[in-house]
Amino acid sequence: LTDPNSVHATVLDLTATLGGMNSCTFNNNDGQTIGNLLSSCTKNVAYTLDGTHKKAPAHKYPTTLTNIFTDNNYLWKCDSSVTNPETEKDYAKKLGHSICNALKNAAQPLPSTADLSGATLKGDGMLLNVLRNCLPEYRGIQNSQDTKDNSALAKFTEKEYTDKAATFTTQYLTNLKNNKAQAKDDKETRPVSVTDTADAKKLSEVLSYAEGERNKKELEAEKKDAATSKPAVSKNEEKCKGKPQGECKEEDGCEFKDGECKAKVSTTKGSTGNITERNSVIIKAPIFLPYFLL
Repeated sequence: LTDPNSVHATVLDLTATLGGMNSCTFNNNDGQTIGNLLSSCTKNVAYTLDGTHKKAPAHKYPTTLTNIFTDNNYLWKCDSSVTNPETEKDYAKKLGHSICNALKNAAQPLPSTADLSGATLKGDGMLLNVLRNCLPEYRGIQNSQDTKDNSALAKFTEKEYTDKAATFTTQYLTNLKNNKAQAKDDKETRPVSVTDTADAKKLSEVLSYAEGERNKKELEAEKKDAATSKPAVSKNEEKCKGKPQGECKEEDGCEFKDGECKAKVSTTKGSTGNITERNSVIIKAPIFLPYFLL
């Protein structure tokens, strides 16, 4: 790698001489603008301009041997001598460390689906994280990428997805190709194979349509429940309503409260029913809607 302080050695060196003047006040003074230099000179004859240049050197930059990886095995371990890239003063080392990280983060080719199995997937960090988040029995795992912490999850993955690629293909990949999901865009609603939803646009069409159908069914069920669950008036409410305080008695299931006689509300421990015979409707918000708005 080339240090910035050595780059000037490869730049073409030009020298220009302007003649035809008697004297210049700023002669041999550095840091002056062309305008200042010319205005400080007295003209004798017509201006003359002469120039010289040093031949450009061959395109061979001065370089410094710099470690990018820790060794020549290229095992994706960056030079360990760079402990803090932000404060590293050696330009070549800092640049080498950045190159190493760029190579590490370069897009890797996806493995062939024909080679997938539980044995290979148990080492897939993204899959392990998804399973850890989705399966309640494994949510206690702090680090899904740590081989000690995720041993139970890795065993589950290998067992669930089988240890043979051929079996995995039959049980999962073949089903994915045959299963059809509904997708909707501005033109039509159509069935698409699950394997064709890797494209972000197609995936959004499938997920949003499925979520819309689920929300539609829930709203229809809630409307139906609301129509059949109107508040019922209990016998005690009818009997107690309008009675004066003197006639509002507990033995009749009444109590005088807030200036009027009302049916006494009982609280029975362990009861799952509604003593006052009033029902409530729970409105469920569409869970996944925020994801489509992001």
